[in-house]
Amino acid sequence: MSMTTYLQMVSDAELESLEADPGSINQLDQPVDQTFTTQMQQTLCYFLCGDGYATPDDHGPIAAALNGYDSIDAPSLENGAFDVVRAEQTAEIADALEAIDLDEIAEAVDEADLESLVDEEELYDIEPLLYDDVDLARVVVKDTIGLRDFYRRATEEGRGVVMYTT
Repeated sequence: MSMTTYLQMVSDAELESLEADPGSINQLDQPVDQTFTTQMQQTLCYFLCGDGYATPDDHGPIAAALNGYDSIDAPSLENGAFDVVRAEQTAEIADALEAIDLDEIAEAVDEADLESLVDEEELYDIEPLLYDDVDLARVVVKDTIGLRDFYRRATEEGRGVVMYTT
């Protein structure tokens, strides 16, 4: 079963509540227009940053889009923590995502040796797609657009973002 990364917009008050009670992340259930999900977190990081395990320290705001700037321990989550982008940080991420050339991303995906990405880069989220007739470039571009639009909405609404993979 594929891992899914969940991103949800939060107000400052909701984030304060989550920081005070990290286990409450399990009850956070924002409306659809305040969420983004992907089963391609590592692959998106790879094609957007050049590293499937990109961190904001090394790859800036695009890496933060899927990995946050801060992490809060939450033992109730499968991976033990959730990541955070504060409201004042979303504009930088949205701007960086807007600057991405989607045609270049699609071309990079089309030219990639997918099997070596699984073996050498450990991009296990694409492994199930190796045996299906899936246009991976289309999936990566679609998720990039969805992520970009999500961060633009978060910026416009003055909301932060919390995320985790399970």
